[in-house]
Amino acid sequence: MVEFASIIALQPGKQPFNKDGHDFHLSEKQNYPPARRRGGKAGNTNQGGVRLDAVASISRTSGQNDDGDALRNPGFQQKYADSLAHKVAEFWQRFPPEAAATAQTVALEQNSLMIAFRKLREGVLASQRCDAFALHVYESSFLLACSFDAPQHATAALAHLTQTLWPAHPPSSSIVPLAGVLFTIVNLDQPREATHRLRDFHQYLSSDDIRWTNTLARLKRSGNYTALCRHVDGEHLPGGVHGDVVGQLYGGANDIGRRTTHALFDLLRAGTRGRTWDVLRIAYRDVAMEESRNWLLRSLGLAKEAGLDEWIENKVAKGEAQQTQVNGKPRLAFVKPPRTR
Repeated sequence: MVEFASIIALQPGKQPFNKDGHDFHLSEKQNYPPARRRGGKAGNTNQGGVRLDAVASISRTSGQNDDGDALRNPGFQQKYADSLAHKVAEFWQRFPPEAAATAQTVALEQNSLMIAFRKLREGVLASQRCDAFALHVYESSFLLACSFDAPQHATAALAHLTQTLWPAHPPSSSIVPLAGVLFTIVNLDQPREATHRLRDFHQYLSSDDIRWTNTLARLKRSGNYTALCRHVDGEHLPGGVHGDVVGQLYGGANDIGRRTTHALFDLLRAGTRGRTWDVLRIAYRDVAMEESRNWLLRSLGLAKEAGLDEWIENKVAKGEAQQTQVNGKPRLAFVKPPRTR
């Protein structure tokens, strides 16, 4: 479904805003329709005061329901954001990075948050806000979408940031446009289009950040995947990567910028790793594991020995490699990919 944000044109700079991110001329003293269950009774609210799943999405209702226009109101948007920030904080508590949880459970929770952020973005755009609140909603939505590997939500948020919000208000931190560059490099394989898109971010980055991102884009474009993996290692990273953002909708986390950039680094490594593996299958018949472990770790961009063992087990299970022994020493035999006509 095409996001509502891509349909309505925003007029930047037309609405003054105060330090709290609310428009001066819009009153918050209005009655907002309660969140309702299907049976017609008001739904339970969380500590933030709004039941997120019961609030109507503007793109789905077009204002036809009694509460279909609730998210157009800046006062209600703030109440919704309060509840959403509480849900994000709950997510960090339930699923800290080091916690063991099933991928399916985490993905369901992340998807629920992304839907809630999409509703808020639609409301902000429908009310034609171009203020500090709108900037925070879209930046937090983009960073969290990247962290959750939700490219559709990230694309929608980033497009509005580059085309409307950032020209009116500078990014809250250089880490956000830097994440925008990384997201673009990860998801665009057409060199000309990627080069054109990357220029949208240059005015918000330092010269060091620009040189580093240009090199990264070139390494991906040329297929130099080993050098690319080295380029996103800690000692080669530019200063902008170490910045961060703060704000209500990050749910109390103060390292979302770094989480996002590292998640995008992982996506870059994963994408290049698959291509490198295909090259190895074509170029080599087999390798001696004892002598080649470090070489394979570097070539595949894997940081730990356990990661290499897991990778090989997965490829053996898929029939892309075979583990053998010659003179009592383990070897890895590559199964060549089928020829394509």
